[in-house]
Amino acid sequence: MINTVKELLGIGNCEIDKTEEIYDKKGHKIKIIHMHYIGDMPDTCHTCSKPFYKHGKRIIDFEDTPIGGVRTTFRIAVPRVHCMNCGTTFQPYIDGTYLNTQALGSHMITQRAFNTIAQKAVRNTFQSVAVDYNLSANTIKNIFTTFSTEYEDSLRFETPTIMGLDEIKIKKIGMVTVVTDIEHRTLYDMFLG
Repeated sequence: MINTVKELLGIGNCEIDKTEEIYDKKGHKIKIIHMHYIGDMPDTCHTCSKPFYKHGKRIIDFEDTPIGGVRTTFRIAVPRVHCMNCGTTFQPYIDGTYLNTQALGSHMITQRAFNTIAQKAVRNTFQSVAVDYNLSANTIKNIFTTFSTEYEDSLRFETPTIMGLDEIKIKKIGMVTVVTDIEHRTLYDMFLG
């Protein structure tokens, strides 16, 4: 049987319990998709080989890409087990999530959100991307830095060797600054002012 949640949402070993839409303090709509983990759990401790004691569950929120233009959070209930002998607590890895605490700090995001944020950060300001994902601009900067470090061999940022600057006036918009790459005869950027 095909895992529908994996196919549609990119999250493996989870089942959907319910969905709800709420509003944050600023009045923005957020879609919350409640799930629970259904993957394998070990019976014995990987450190001392003694049996695990079931230690309840933990609710983890993962930010995802907007669905239907609405900010989306996956709220996943994950079982925890604890070893009474050595004190080890085990929490399973959820397929499709990005767990680099150096880039994200305490934030949890899905792998597809990580990739989308990094690609949007190439074209937009960190602040404008942060609004879509309920993250700080500094977190977006860290995600972009991590992404560019991981893919530095395939990424190439080029600055025009001969840059042209001009201003034009467009009706109903006003003055627009135009930046061109004269060497390749292409438009590089346009912005108000």
